[in-house]
Amino acid sequence: MLQLVKNFNMKKIIITVTLFFIGGNSINAQVGIATEEPTRMLDVNGNLRVSGVNDQTNNVVYDELLAANSDNNIDKVSKPSIIDDGTKQVEIVKNIYNATTSDNTKITDCGKLMFRLNGSAIEMRLKDAITGNLVMTYGGKRWGQTDASTSTGYTYNNLSLTFTSANWNSYQNLDTNFTLRVGAYLNYHFIIPNDGDLYRLTVSQLKNDATKSNYSLICERFYKTTL
Repeated sequence: MLQLVKNFNMKKIIITVTLFFIGGNSINAQVGIATEEPTRMLDVNGNLRVSGVNDQTNNVVYDELLAANSDNNIDKVSKPSIIDDGTKQVEIVKNIYNATTSDNTKITDCGKLMFRLNGSAIEMRLKDAITGNLVMTYGGKRWGQTDASTSTGYTYNNLSLTFTSANWNSYQNLDTNFTLRVGAYLNYHFIIPNDGDLYRLTVSQLKNDATKSNYSLICERFYKTTL
């Protein structure tokens, strides 16, 4: 009998809370489940289970996570704040996948830069708007297949891109001297002017089977030391 009363009361609480939210009640009242002294708009003293959630791992729009403090208050924090370790001072963002061709919807969102593979091109854009011109100067190292007729080799070039207030959010080919192909392994190093953080981009296309390649686009962001 006691268990039935408990179950009935819990169902009554859940139904009451549900009607409260669905009904659009505008009363500023705090609601508690299994607690008579709620400290937030909804205060649950117990476990929480949610089903039917979608996987948004590679969706750059989803850039925040839920986190709890020592009092179990739930709020949102940005992904970089979780990834960025103050002692390691490094952020690593990657896209690694098997496919017949590169996928330009798989974006590597790293610090103030965004990268993608588009066909045989490696492309970059800025994450935030700028008001003037920003000239990016960087180095590119390439191992493996340096042109269509060879399978081994090494090349290095000094490269540059110019972003403006009109094209900062448009992807540009960051290495017009090289086209991505099977057997290629590449490194690029960036320092954004007046910023100081060092970015290292690693790109490769390695044969996975008769029809597919393993594409990788990995960005490491090394934070400048604050004195």
